[in-house]
Amino acid sequence: MYKSKNLFESFKHAFSGMTFAFRNEKNFKIHFMAMIIAISLGLLFKLSTVRWILLFLQIGMVISVEVINSAFERTVDLIVQDYNIEAKRIKDMAAGAVLVVSIVAVINGVLIFLIK
Repeated sequence: MYKSKNLFESFKHAFSGMTFAFRNEKNFKIHFMAMIIAISLGLLFKLSTVRWILLFLQIGMVISVEVINSAFERTVDLIVQDYNIEAKRIKDMAAGAVLVVSIVAVINGVLIFLIK
């Protein structure tokens, strides 16, 4: 197993992973576009500092959980070659985590933008 030699190399690998997710994961692209829309709305609504912090926390959570979900799915696919009900359940649960975080993010987004 390869281990990064320094901090710069670790960041390089992390950015490589994010680039791979953006290029290869449809749902990551959807969440990325939602991020662009949310940031644009934040600029339009001239959010306060606290609301920006809350918005970026939500964005970070959704993007992070989506990447973790994609990693789970690829790991399961790597290990399990044929259909397996337990593999399906693992992938479904990871997708469920993204769904929960996304729903909470939408609710928080409504509160951030519409409640004064």
